[in-house]
Amino acid sequence: MQADVDLAPDSLRQAFEQLFLLRKCQYSAIGVTPSCCASRWGRLADVFGRRRLFVIGLSVFTLASLAAGLAGSGGVLIGARVLQGLGAALLVPTTLAIIIATFTDARERAAAVGA
Repeated sequence: MQADVDLAPDSLRQAFEQLFLLRKCQYSAIGVTPSCCASRWGRLADVFGRRRLFVIGLSVFTLASLAAGLAGSGGVLIGARVLQGLGAALLVPTTLAIIIATFTDARERAAAVGA
């Protein structure tokens, strides 16, 4: 028979539980946000210009990455991850639209996309 031995103090256990919850929130923030917004950004790229929205998306993603790296609390980190998700959601459809507009030949377009 094997007995469980609990050696971790309660404060350490609570710290790990909070860290796990923080990681879970981060992954949700950066994973769910792009999937909710990507189709809307594609339409905005058609209206306002692909290059302009690509640069905005790249700027948002870069600044949010800097904020995430410098975050001093879990709330700031999760907020920065949400902004990263928005920037990524803006980058993906505009990148594909730029590739489609740039490469007219189907073979070149497939190579540019990576197919």
